[in-house]
Amino acid sequence: MKYFNKKIATVIMLVSSLLFGSVATAAEPNTVSVQVSGEQMQKAKSNKKAHHKKKHHKKKHHKKKHHKKKHHKKKHHKKKQHTKKHHKKKHHKKKHHKKKHHKKKHAKPVIRKSGVFSFSKKFNKKKLIREMQSEAAYLTRMFGRALANGNKKPFYRYVNRHMNEVGFPDTAKYSYKNSVNLDREYRLKGFKQKVRVLKKVTTSQMKVHKDTRFRKDFVVLRYEFLSRKGGNYNLHYVQFDFTLQYNGRFLITGMHNF
Repeated sequence: MKYFNKKIATVIMLVSSLLFGSVATAAEPNTVSVQVSGEQMQKAKSNKKAHHKKKHHKKKHHKKKHHKKKHHKKKHHKKKQHTKKHHKKKHHKKKHHKKKHHKKKHAKPVIRKSGVFSFSKKFNKKKLIREMQSEAAYLTRMFGRALANGNKKPFYRYVNRHMNEVGFPDTAKYSYKNSVNLDREYRLKGFKQKVRVLKKVTTSQMKVHKDTRFRKDFVVLRYEFLSRKGGNYNLHYVQFDFTLQYNGRFLITGMHNF
């Protein structure tokens, strides 16, 4: 009986060991698999967080970039607007300058040249000198042509158009006639060259002479042309005399071309 009991006990022990051992061995893989899946879940969570952070960072970076682009666009727009405004202002200034220039160009002349030379009591000295300077150059060229061909009629017609009886036109004609005849008669050294030079005189070459006078009742405008070409000394004068009239205007009373 004892032997039988012992055997039963060993069998029970073996069965129990086998049973409990299989349970343990069966349970172990399950526990391992649970542990592995937990680690994976942790890793997955951390990966998700990292991915979320990266995404959030990318969004932030994109927002910054977008903000920079917007800021750049605004800046560029402002610059464009500023340049457009500046261009408009410049264009306006140019227009204004053109208008001013147009006004200056078409400013009312000091002296009346259409008929008898005359100008108002209130006049601008510089403008008057400048306006009559071109007439002085024209009469100098006329004198040069008269020396070349002896024709004095163009000057006579000029006197008739721009002077009346108050200005003693006959005196002006007589003086001119004598000057031309004397030069043509004697034909001094360098006469031909003098003729060539006088025929090409420009307005800028006519200089204001020191005998130019501005008085209360009269004005004397004298211009001179001086040339020293080829060792010859060529000098020519043109003078206009004006006297104040009762109507408050200065009227030409003398013209000299010699």
